[in-house]
Amino acid sequence: AGDTVSSCEEVVLHVEPEDLKVLNAVAEDVDDAEKPEKEDDTEDSGPALAGGYNRGDAVTASRDLRVGGKVVVRANILGTVVGPSTQDPWKRITVAFSWREDGKSN
Repeated sequence: AGDTVSSCEEVVLHVEPEDLKVLNAVAEDVDDAEKPEKEDDTEDSGPALAGGYNRGDAVTASRDLRVGGKVVVRANILGTVVGPSTQDPWKRITVAFSWREDGKSN
């Protein structure tokens, strides 16, 4: 239990909304994205998170993200919104990025 899969290094970070960009490339969801009034009606994603993000949103890092001064996620790396940050749920969100620059696991 607790083993990490080394072939797919993923990193989960608590980030501020300004550090992310939403991907609007998913064709089926484009219509929904243009209707913000629907946000309150989404049945499974829960309440909107800091910055208006929702669980499951595909995002990219808008800049290099650092932990302790070391870059762990480079700009434009793909991530998925997991939910509110446990550290600061009103100002930060938890995002699972598909690649960790330093090769470490959390």
